[in-house]
Amino acid sequence: PNLRITSMNVHRILITSILVSAKFLDDSYYDNAYYAQIGGVSTQEMNKLEWDFLFLLDFRLQVTVSVFESYCSHLEREVSPCGGYQIEKVLQAICALEGEVKKSSQECSTMVV
Repeated sequence: PNLRITSMNVHRILITSILVSAKFLDDSYYDNAYYAQIGGVSTQEMNKLEWDFLFLLDFRLQVTVSVFESYCSHLEREVSPCGGYQIEKVLQAICALEGEVKKSSQECSTMVV
């Protein structure tokens, strides 16, 4: 809540979140120097951004479906003041099979990362 996103830091937040997500989800991922080069920052700054990002999240990288949906709704409102813009919510498709919900939302919540 104390992190304000501006045009000056949005690309750093984005590249850092992608780096952390890749490390959390994938067994094989590019190193920090690669992401630093793509993000236009030094490797040293990328390392610091990753460290700061993890501490801001209190190292909690997994979120529930309800939290994910809440942030999607907030982002949709921010991006499109008139409405109409929707973020594709793939998780709902994962948790439903042939129109029937096969898993409880609690079980599905472990799938949101």
